[in-house]
Amino acid sequence: MSFLTFAWDWLTSPQQWQGHGSIQVRLLQHLGYTGLSLLVAALIALPLGLLIGHYGRGGFAVINRLQNYKGVPSFNNLLRDCRIKELVPMDFARHAEAMGAIAEHVRSVADLERALQRAKAADRTSVIVIDTDPNDWTPGDAWWDVGVPATSPRESVRKAAKIS
Repeated sequence: MSFLTFAWDWLTSPQQWQGHGSIQVRLLQHLGYTGLSLLVAALIALPLGLLIGHYGRGGFAVINRLQNYKGVPSFNNLLRDCRIKELVPMDFARHAEAMGAIAEHVRSVADLERALQRAKAADRTSVIVIDTDPNDWTPGDAWWDVGVPATSPRESVRKAAKIS
C-alpha cells in the first residue's frame, strides 16, 4: 500500500471524523492555538504596551466548577483529571518571552501588584502569569451560570439542588 493510498484511506475513514479526537476537532484546536499565537505576536509587534494576564488553573476550571456545583463529577476539564501518563506543565511566561513579550511568573498578590506597575510602565506587551487553585473561588455567581435541575436520577444533582 502506498503512502498516498494509506493517507486517503485514513482521511476518508468515518472513525477519523467522529468523537473527541476527530479531524475537525483537532483542526479547530490547532487553528485556535495558531490564531492566538499570531494575535499575541501581532500585538507584541505593535509599538505600544499591552498587558496580558493568565491565571494558570490547570485546565478549564470554570467549566469544572460549573459541573461540580451542579452535582456532576469532574469530566476531564482539569489536566490532572485526564488520562495523561506524564503531565508536562505549560510555561506561559516562557511562551510569551519566545514571542518577544516581557513576561514574568509571580507567586503572590504583592508580587502581582509590583509586576502590574512594571507592566504599565513598559513600552511593549507584558504577560503576567500567576498560578491559582482551580477550586478556590470568590463567592457569587456569573451570568453564564445555569440552575441546578429540579429533578434528576442522580443523587449528587438532587443534593446540589437542595444546597443552591
